[in-house]
Amino acid sequence: MVYSIRMRSAQGGPHEQGGQHISGAERLVSLENLTKVSQEFLERALHHSKGQPDFINLQIDEIPDTSVVKVPALSIKTTEASSISEAHAIATSLLQNAHISDQAITAAFHQLQQNTETVSGAWLVQADTGAIHPQTVRVSRMDAEREEDIHQHLQSHHCSSMHSREALILASKVLASPHIVGELCWSDDPDYTTGYVSYGNTYHRLSPMKDYGSPIGGRVFFIAPYTPLEELITYLTSTPTWVTTKG
Repeated sequence: MVYSIRMRSAQGGPHEQGGQHISGAERLVSLENLTKVSQEFLERALHHSKGQPDFINLQIDEIPDTSVVKVPALSIKTTEASSISEAHAIATSLLQNAHISDQAITAAFHQLQQNTETVSGAWLVQADTGAIHPQTVRVSRMDAEREEDIHQHLQSHHCSSMHSREALILASKVLASPHIVGELCWSDDPDYTTGYVSYGNTYHRLSPMKDYGSPIGGRVFFIAPYTPLEELITYLTSTPTWVTTKG
């Protein structure tokens, strides 16, 4: 048996009541690790560079082993750009390689650069038209199948930070959906300037995607035409998923 543990924290009340998102985290863990990870999540919520939360939600659900699906971990590439504009240009080129329209790419960058609300969740953008769906989606219930394997996978590409680990796992689950064409993301953490583009089977890390100290960031999922939204949202939010490096 495994447990889904999810944390959200906000300032100014719960997210649903207009509170400003501070931090969030997701794991699938064994009973033996539940107490340890719960403590780690609380420490993370209470000591974040974006401020002190006055709302913390920690939710734990038991999940049968047989309900967990497996998806492959994406391969990793890292590019250090000389400037934010160069990193954005590289990201644009990668998204174009994924056959995402210029309208959609422009809409995505505009949405992320204007994200002063720091919403909890990702925007869904039509990959062909650039239309933005009003409902954001928070990806949930995912983790590495084996911690030592995902750590080795990251280490082999010289990116073993917590941010890289969580981004790789989330991007791997997202790209496993046949309805997702690609993803653009950079963190709203003021201390972290690396972002990424994912498409195909690769997680492309790019830095710098924003100014150091900026709290503006978020993520966009580019969705294929005629995507069944309810099916996609159910997968992203509710399907327990192991990310594996073993094929």
